[in-house]
Amino acid sequence: MIYNEIKLHNIKYIYRILIITHDEKYDNSLKKTLTQKLDNITLCSTSNLQNALTTLHETKIDVILLDSNTLEIHNEDFIKLLKLLTPVILLLDEQHPLFAQRDTIAIDYIIKPCTPQQLVNKLTLYMKTLRQQKLLELKIEEQNQLLIQQSKMASMGEMIGNIAHQWRQPLNALSAINIKLYFLYQQNLLNDKIMEDTHKKTNTIIQKMSETIDDFRNFFQPNKEKKFFSIKKLLQDAINFVEDSYTENNITLINTITEDVIIEAFESELKQVILNIFNNAKDAIKENNIQKGIVSIAIEKTSQHIIIIITDNGGGIANEILQKICEPYFTTKTKNKGTGLGLYMSKMIIEESMLGKLTLENYNDGVKTTITLPSCLTYDEIQEQSL
Repeated sequence: MIYNEIKLHNIKYIYRILIITHDEKYDNSLKKTLTQKLDNITLCSTSNLQNALTTLHETKIDVILLDSNTLEIHNEDFIKLLKLLTPVILLLDEQHPLFAQRDTIAIDYIIKPCTPQQLVNKLTLYMKTLRQQKLLELKIEEQNQLLIQQSKMASMGEMIGNIAHQWRQPLNALSAINIKLYFLYQQNLLNDKIMEDTHKKTNTIIQKMSETIDDFRNFFQPNKEKKFFSIKKLLQDAINFVEDSYTENNITLINTITEDVIIEAFESELKQVILNIFNNAKDAIKENNIQKGIVSIAIEKTSQHIIIIITDNGGGIANEILQKICEPYFTTKTKNKGTGLGLYMSKMIIEESMLGKLTLENYNDGVKTTITLPSCLTYDEIQEQSL
């Protein structure tokens, strides 16, 4: 038994069944039968389709039992009900006009009167199907979590490289202070003031190095809940992480962001996406030997969306692989440099976790990456709403 089957076996899933009938006696009879014959169910009922639609919008329902005597053929609410994804079993009376069309309607049915076992057998089939669906969802969830973990492991090398870049300057500064201190000691020139000043300087540098580790740890720490945060600050944080490695590779990062925008999303996941795009741009510029690399970042705001645009001059993507670039395990990098998970995970995070859109296209002499996220507020709008 695989992990997900064990997990599902240990979960006591309660199947929610909605009964729609205006016949109170029939309603009570159905409830009595189902309660006696089936385990792990919860029942609710309503007397008309309009109330049923309200219930479906407010509560997760697994199966609907619909008494044909409750509905008219051309009822608009019946059409709305059929458009929903919830399975409907029609309890069909032989005298109802739909009986003659029973084999052409697009829903399952049981002819009334039916035995309790017929009803139970039909519902059991749906419950088994739903259980298999839940198992499939758990399998997909487990697979996605595995891919996320693989992607994070692949990012470790980049993270360590960025920490090294961040630490290089303070390490050089500490080395210079150490050399100077030893020289003064040899010349017998040390005094209390020099020692105090040196102590303060080294403490400041070491504190900054410690903060760098904390920043990277927080950068990759997963968020389980959405929160409001500043897009401008998030992007600046990402820029801070890569600017030293960009400088070392002669890449200019142009930040044209002026207006701050507040959004509600998974902050660390969006950071991971932005950092991945920055690293891809750097790798493309290096691999194509671009002497003066340029990466630009900007944001646009519409009434419904916030749009993050990142462009580079790294040579672009061959047209024949452009459509495959976000597929899992597809990479244009050498075996030791790419896993093919970065863009796939980025697209999954933006489009599945954040209900946005991530697209890549060739633009001038490089790639244009566009991230579109729903709903945004400016900082001033947030302030106005809090008053």
